[in-house]
Amino acid sequence: MEVAALAKKLIQFETTHEKPDQIQECLNFCKSYLDGFPVIIKEFVSEGIPSIVIQTKDTTDVDVLLLGHIDTIPGPDELFEGKEKDGKLYGRGSLDMKAFVATSLQVLRELLEEGYLGNIALAIVSDEELGGKNGANYLVNTIGYNAKVVLVPDDGERIENIVTETKHILHLEFFAKGKEAHGCQPWFGKNAILDLIKTYKNLETHFEECLSAKDEQWVNTINLGMIEGGVATNEVPSSAKMSVDIRFTKNTSKEQMIHFIEQSCEKDVHYKIRMEGFPTILEEEDPFLKSYAQLVIEEIGRPVTFLKSGGGTDGRYFAEKGMKVLVHQSNGGNCQAEDEYVEVDGLSRLVNIQKKFIVKNF
Repeated sequence: MEVAALAKKLIQFETTHEKPDQIQECLNFCKSYLDGFPVIIKEFVSEGIPSIVIQTKDTTDVDVLLLGHIDTIPGPDELFEGKEKDGKLYGRGSLDMKAFVATSLQVLRELLEEGYLGNIALAIVSDEELGGKNGANYLVNTIGYNAKVVLVPDDGERIENIVTETKHILHLEFFAKGKEAHGCQPWFGKNAILDLIKTYKNLETHFEECLSAKDEQWVNTINLGMIEGGVATNEVPSSAKMSVDIRFTKNTSKEQMIHFIEQSCEKDVHYKIRMEGFPTILEEEDPFLKSYAQLVIEEIGRPVTFLKSGGGTDGRYFAEKGMKVLVHQSNGGNCQAEDEYVEVDGLSRLVNIQKKFIVKNF
C-alpha cells in the first residue's frame, strides 16, 4: 500500500474519545500492516486508554523510537472520509497526525523489507489530545521505554522546518472561595468569580513583565480556557474555578513562573497543576540533528530552518528523561480545522529521510 493510501485509511477511522471502539479498530489495523514481518507487538492499556509498540527487538531500550498518536478531536462524518484533491489529502487528523503515523508505519515496513536488522520501535498512542498521561507518559514512566533518538512527526508543518525547541507547558486550575448573598445585596457576599478574574488580571500583568524574546511567537503566553461558577443570576457565587494554559520559554525558569502564579492569587484563591509538559530542546550542534538536517537538505534541495514552536507533543515525556527528541514532519496545514490537510508528495519524502537517517546512524 502506498503511504498516501495508508494515510487515507487511517483518517477513515473516527478515532475520537467518544468512540473507543474506533480507536481500537485503528490500532488493530496498524498492527495488521506489519503482519508477516519479524516484529514484536506489545499492547498496553492504562486507565482504559490503549496503545501499542511495534518493535524489532524484545527490549524497552531501543536505538530509535518513532512516536505517533491516532486520536483526534470530534468532527462531522465527512471529515473522516479522507478526500484527495490537487495533491493534498484532506481530513480530520490528517496533519495531526494520522498521515505521519502512516509514514512511520511505512518507514518500519520498508526497512524490514530491505533486510534492516537494527533495534527500532514504533509507539502508537491514543490520548495525545488528552495530554498523553496514559499513552506516552505511561510508556516512559511506567513501562520504561528509552531511546537514543525519538522521532516525532507532529509539528513544523513544512518539510524544511525542524523543531528544535518547544515551550514548558502548565495547565492550571484555580479555585476561589467566596460568600453567597442575594444579588440585590452583593455587599453582604464575596464574589468568587470576581476573585478569579482579579487573579487572572494579576497574572496578565506578570506576563507583560516577563515577555523576553524578539520573535512575537517566542514569548511566554497565557490563556484563560474555562471559567465556572454560580448557581443563579441573582445570587453572589460562593465558589468558582477557572482553567488556565501557560506556556513559557527557557528564558523563564519553572521556579520563576510558580512565583509569578503564587503572587497573582487573590486571598481565598488557590491553584493546582493539572498537567505539566516539559520542553523539548535539541541543540543545533547535536550530531543526530546535524545528520538529520543534512538528509532533509539532500531530499528537498534547499536549506532547513530550525524552528521554535509554541505547541507541544508527546515527545515531552521522553525529553523529560533526557532523551533526544527530533520533531519534524512534511507539508500540511490548517490543523484541527475543517480543511486540515497534508501534501501527498511530502509523505514519501519524509519516509525517505527517516529511513536514511536510521540506516546511517543505527
